Amino acid sequence: MSATKQDLPLSQNPFSAPWSSLGLERLENFYLELAQSATSKAKYYAVNRQGLVNQIPQTSTDATRCWITTSGERTFQVAGRNVYELTNLGESRALIGTLATATGIVVAAENGYDLLFVDGSYGYRYSLTASYWYGQIGDQYFPGVTDTGFDTSKGPTHVYCIDTIFVVNAKDTTDAFWSAPGYKPYAFDPLQPSVTNLWWGTQFISKIGDTDHIVSMCSAVNHLYVAGINSTEVFWHTDDKYGQIFQRIDGAIIGVGCSARYSMVRAGSNVYLLGTESRTGALGMFVIHPDFTVERISKLGVETRIAAYPRINDCFSFVFSMGRHTFIAWQFPSGSSVDGGPVTGATWIYDLTTGQWTRWTKFNEGFHYRWQAQLSTFSAAWNKTLVGDGAGDAVYVLDSEAQMDDKADASGTYLLGCELTTPIGYLDNKVICYLDCQLNMQQGVGLRNNVNAGIDQMSGTTGTDPTVSMQYSNDLGTNWSEAVDKPMGSIGNAMVRTRWTLCGRARNRIWWFKLYAPVRRVVTGLTNTVQILSN
Repeated sequence: MSATKQDLPLSQNPFSAPWSSLGLERLENFYLELAQSATSKAKYYAVNRQGLVNQIPQTSTDATRCWITTSGERTFQVAGRNVYELTNLGESRALIGTLATATGIVVAAENGYDLLFVDGSYGYRYSLTASYWYGQIGDQYFPGVTDTGFDTSKGPTHVYCIDTIFVVNAKDTTDAFWSAPGYKPYAFDPLQPSVTNLWWGTQFISKIGDTDHIVSMCSAVNHLYVAGINSTEVFWHTDDKYGQIFQRIDGAIIGVGCSARYSMVRAGSNVYLLGTESRTGALGMFVIHPDFTVERISKLGVETRIAAYPRINDCFSFVFSMGRHTFIAWQFPSGSSVDGGPVTGATWIYDLTTGQWTRWTKFNEGFHYRWQAQLSTFSAAWNKTLVGDGAGDAVYVLDSEAQMDDKADASGTYLLGCELTTPIGYLDNKVICYLDCQLNMQQGVGLRNNVNAGIDQMSGTTGTDPTVSMQYSNDLGTNWSEAVDKPMGSIGNAMVRTRWTLCGRARNRIWWFKLYAPVRRVVTGLTNTVQILSN
């Protein structure tokens, strides 16, 4: 019986089906690149994600809560109670103030003159022109402020700025309030020109399309998106400073609500969120376009995994870019990075450029955890994407040339833990005999020496002689073969083939590859030499 070649490309729609039907599908710490040439061997190829390079080592276990880079290219970080301004290309920072709370996401906005932070209980102000920390906002009309102090149950969770006007919501209510234009003392009542305020109790909007409280807010193209559990409403800026500055757009009541307070983000002109359809109750990730149409972007495989998490309302998201790719990271602290495994946190990555999903992790001693990057900001002045840490106040830069993640205290590195599985090899329920399999990938990219190369924790090899580990399953991922390692090729050895022989026979075959060595990993697919047997 003659042998034939069988090409098995990478999945062009990862996580498009429930996890149980695709043999525990994995695509960890890769992203999919779209081929730029018509002569390319594959439409998509998998490339390992960026590494995290430590800029400022961890000094405390207080997690990063907020990043913001202002229009004047000044970058600020909130970690624990501390508010820092970064300097020296993002490699040092100075404390400028402190918050009354130490945990939870903080949201910030600026209007060119002032920088406002809200932490879910209080609001804080910093002058960008005088570099002066004002501390807590105590204006009588600011959400959460009372005649006798503060009512943190009504404190602000979100703040945005549109045309120099700040808008903040009052937690667990239907109301959001706006400030004076330019955040300067202003006579809101034209009949009392001598009475000026920064906030005024009658200047507010209410979410009334559905009887649900404001869960989240976001601004895009000068519109304010106000989301509850059941629906999202859109308001526009009227420029009527003595009247209703923000008014609801007729018909802009969208039947998708927000399921996690800090999961709503803007990318380009669109708004993205983790939410539910009010009509069906279906959970997923959605995009709201500028014309207020809604598109579901999450794949079924992503949704079935998220639905299994014990909690989703602690999800938060952030946007970052690398080259021509723009990504949204959806962090689930209560999720799992291993299907059906323990709660280790999970990070789902959506690529706006290709529309594909992948999962990124922190890989430590053979186990996957939620990706350690927490929130991000881009500094054009430094040409750096800075990220924080979910377990401390360390600062990293995303670096596409880094093949490992630095530890928070700069004492060492973590391997990226790149893994992928193939689509199911199947042909009319016939038995396929696999004479060999070859992983098609970039070869000969080993390191020149072992200095800072890191150790492959699973196989013991170094980056100078990188290997790939292969396992296969004939029963949709219930059982797996023993792992067998093959070389990727030391530096310059581009002629090596990462190839396994005598791989058994099966009706349904899934291949699982682990590429842990700290070198660049680019994979296009799999080529098998097979014999097709009878039923």
